[in-house]
This record gives sequence, structure tokens and C-alpha cells, in this order.
Amino acid sequence: MKKLLSLFFCLTMCGWLHAQHCDSINNHRIEGYSLEPEFAIQLADGNILLRAWQDTVINGQPHPAFIKFYKISRFGGRILDSVTYENHEKNDILMTRIRNSGNPAYEQYPNILVKSLVDNENCKTDLNLSFFNDDAIFNEDMEITVPLADTLVDFYYYISTSLLDGNNDLIIQYNIPSRDSVYFDRFGLDGTLKHRTIISRSVLPVYTVYDWDGFFIHGLKQSHESPSKYVMYGSFDPQPASFLEWKREFVSYEFDSLFNIVNTFTIPPTNLNTYPFFSNISFRNGMVVLEDGTSLVVRDVRWTNNLEGTGIRKYDANGNLLKSVWFDSTIPPTSYGSTWDDYLGIGLEKDDQGNVFCAFQCMVDNMMTVVVIKLDEDLNIIWERYGMHMKTPLGFHRYAWEWCGLNVLDQGGAVVFGYNYAYNNEQTYPFGLFMMLVDDNETATHETTRMLRPYIFFPNPGKDLLHLHYSPDVTPRQVTLYDLQGRMLYTQSNDLGNVRMGQLPAGTYTLRI
Repeated sequence: MKKLLSLFFCLTMCGWLHAQHCDSINNHRIEGYSLEPEFAIQLADGNILLRAWQDTVINGQPHPAFIKFYKISRFGGRILDSVTYENHEKNDILMTRIRNSGNPAYEQYPNILVKSLVDNENCKTDLNLSFFNDDAIFNEDMEITVPLADTLVDFYYYISTSLLDGNNDLIIQYNIPSRDSVYFDRFGLDGTLKHRTIISRSVLPVYTVYDWDGFFIHGLKQSHESPSKYVMYGSFDPQPASFLEWKREFVSYEFDSLFNIVNTFTIPPTNLNTYPFFSNISFRNGMVVLEDGTSLVVRDVRWTNNLEGTGIRKYDANGNLLKSVWFDSTIPPTSYGSTWDDYLGIGLEKDDQGNVFCAFQCMVDNMMTVVVIKLDEDLNIIWERYGMHMKTPLGFHRYAWEWCGLNVLDQGGAVVFGYNYAYNNEQTYPFGLFMMLVDDNETATHETTRMLRPYIFFPNPGKDLLHLHYSPDVTPRQVTLYDLQGRMLYTQSNDLGNVRMGQLPAGTYTLRI
């Protein structure tokens, strides 16, 4: 019989570990139903508002639909309050905080939720703008409904992406397939249509559900505020003859303030024998444009030896490669790669201090793990954090994460959120939503027992050798193993990336770094 050793862990807070982190929500279940998060924003008071929704059908069974807002402490990760709204259709397309400057009318209700109202009978779609305060209480008197394209058509509208820019203008990009047109509408927060740009799909071949060979949009961002410029990016994703022939070209379109195309660059897929896949990290945010005009793009790559990985590449304005960093290069393939589970990106964002935050999930020792990495704009890694170590339950062969996102917070740090579930060939087992706060400033609280760690260890349970990987900002001094009665059994001060446990009997131990 194989000898198995399971490990608990603890971490002494020393002066060299200057960053504080906490895991605020983990697998939260409400009334036996699974909630799936879709938006997380930082409120004007500094706390986090997480919005989740309950689907009407789960595993083929009907359930009442509702949405729920969680107000969560920025420092400490405690749930401060929650509000539930019943019978809400899942058609929200944007939730964000409004800039204070120039908007005195929204001082009490500084947040906006935008949803689409589809009228199938009349073949049209309207936008509904709802304003709410930091306690997720909506002001019904401020609610505004505005039409998209003002002429009725014989087909529905397909909204691809949206944003609230630095001028508090609401940008909505949508398609009308029967017109073969792509629309960019700019609305004020009072519902006024300020500008509409219509581009033929022969010029901007945006994907629709009936056109698999189109440009699949992954994100729309404002790249510069003065003068206003925007970038829309994604991939051409044709239906392949087989899975191994799937080729993705990354394409970025740059627009001026009136959404005229001013620049385009395309990055073809790389060698199929080495890096056959090319995708941005998520549908929400997989590209950032820096002040000098260069761009950072996340690629989900690597199919050699049946392993996958994630990396960031830096390009100039013409799409020429300047630098790359791969997140599977510092850890053995058995941890940052898997012969079974896929990588799944969560987000890529930059802050106001010239740093970039990247989040993704990967497989570590048959355990799904969320990785958050902070880099400078030249792609030098500042630190890495690991959290959400979830094992696949018996009878389900994979973990997966959906409805994921990453938002950069004021004064440093980021919030990562998503929904996790396990599935097999016949059914899905939902576990619920998660949210993690990552902070590295002096006002953060101490770490909790459910935290983002600056290290990761595997395998667990294990037999003979325990591998540890540390963040670049951490210099470990000593690793010690204790039994559950607190007795010290083994101490190691050298080669702290590999801890020898073969001399220990089978059991459960505490690991202290």
C-alpha cells in the first residue's frame, strides 16, 4: 500500500513578506442553488460590489431566477451586506462606476447597470440604464430607456461589447445581421445619442451567430483619453475540419473618437507543431494598450507533450513582437500544465502606476488553481499569488471556471471573481461563485487562513518529495514540518524548492514556511 502524506499549511508573517492578501468568498451557495458572478466593481467608498445571477434552469430543472449583489470589504474580505432582486432576466451587458467629475446628479447614485431589452415581436432592442448607490439600491426615477438603431428591421440586434469611457459616455457596439452592418453608438448618461457610426461588415467583419468565419470580439477598451482613442480586439475563429486544425488569428482595430478605423494589425497563429492555439485570455479583457503605443496581448498556447500554458506578448503598433513572458517556464510541466485540463484565462488589466495584473487558472497536481501575477510594463514579474485549490470530486473528471473577470483596484491590488463547477460527460456539478482580493499596499489586513499564497506546493497528498514554487518577491528562509500535535518533525534550510518527506510515516502534517 502506498504511503500518503497530507499537508496543512501555515505562514509566519515576516518582514520580507510585505504584501497582504485574502480570499474573500469561496464556493458560496445560496438556498441550495448555484450563483454565477458576472460583474465586480470597486465602489466610491472603496469596497467591492459583486453581482451574481441565478439561472432559471440548472441541470434541466427549473428554478426561480434572481440576481444578488454582495457588498464586500476591500480590506479583510468580509461580506458587509447583500441585496436580492427576484425574477430578473440575465440580459445585463455592463455594470460600472461613474466618474465623479462633471456628474453632480449622480453623487448619491454613482453606479450604472446597463441591460438590453429585446423586443422579438417588433424586431428591435432597447437599452435600459439603471442607477444605484453603493448599497445596491436603485433609483427608479433615474431609470432611462433608449433605442438602438432607430429603424425597425427584420432581425434582432446582436450586442458584442460595451464600455463606459473616461468622459462618462456609454459606447455600445452591436450588429444588425440583416443589414450586414456594425454599429457604434455613443450615449450620454442622460440617454442622449451623441454619435452613431455604421461600418459595413465587408470592412469590419464582426462575427454573428450565423457567421462562424467572422471576427470574434473579445474586448473593447479606451486606449487614450486625450484625444480619445479606442481599441477593439479579438480573433478570426473559423470552424475547423478537425480540432487540431483550429487556427486563430489575433486582430486589433484602433479607432478615433468617431470610431473611424485608424490602424489594424494582425498576428497569425504560430507553428502548429509548437504553439498551435492563439487566443486572448478572456472575452472581457485580454489586451492592454500602453501609453507609448505598444500593446500587451495574452496568448493561450503550447501543445507540445499535450501541455498547455499562458503567456503575455508585447507588440509595437504594427504588430511586431517585442518581448514575451510565459508563465509555464518557471514551474515543472507537472504543475503549470496538464495532459487533461485546459488553461482558462481570467483577465489582463493595467493600473495607474504602470503595472499590469494578469489572472488565469491552471492545473496543479490534479487541482485547479487560480494564479494572479503582477508585472511591470516591460513584463518583469513582480510577484505571483496562488489561490482556489479545488480538487475534482469523485465521478467528475474536470474542474472549470466561467463568468470570470479581473478588475484593478484603486491604490493597488486587484479583484478576481468567477464561477467554478465540475463536470463529466453526462452532468455538471456546480460549486458556486468565488472572489479573491489581492492587495499590496500598507493599509491591507493580515492574511487569513483562506488566502492567496505567495507560494504553491505539490503534490498533496504526496509520498516522498514535496515541490514548492515561490513568488519572485519571496525569499524563503526555512521549511518545517509538524505533526498535528504541534511537534516539530523535520526542518530544512537549503534547497527549499524540494522538501524530502520519505522518512515520515503516512499521516497528515502541517507545513510552515
